[in-house]
Amino acid sequence: MSAWGTRADTPSRFLAEADRAETAGDLVGAALALRNHLERHPGDGPARLRFARLLLDSGERAAAREALTPFDGAGTGAEAGSSVGRQAERTLAEIDEAEGALASAALRWRSWTPTSKPPRHKLTARCRPRFPSPMKP
Repeated sequence: MSAWGTRADTPSRFLAEADRAETAGDLVGAALALRNHLERHPGDGPARLRFARLLLDSGERAAAREALTPFDGAGTGAEAGSSVGRQAERTLAEIDEAEGALASAALRWRSWTPTSKPPRHKLTARCRPRFPSPMKP
């Protein structure tokens, strides 16, 4: 079983706190509860992804990227093919785009497997050449 694929066997009280806080609209409280959970369960990939999404929604791109560090470059591990790994890669691509790192974002979007194509995105249009290639007839 992948360390990123499932939560620990015993549910953390911090996950319940995060659920309550998020339901109440308290993103900061939810993020704090998830951070506390991740300190005790660092291999909980779904919680890590949720934490990064909360940070991103709060405008904390650098902190979101740091939270996703275990997924960054995980293209060869067991996490690479998992749903959580693909969602993390997509989130990292979104962060790259927001920071203006279009080449890095394009590489991340292209790393998707053929069965999980990235959405048609404005980045795709920006990465296309605006003139015909001299190499093609």
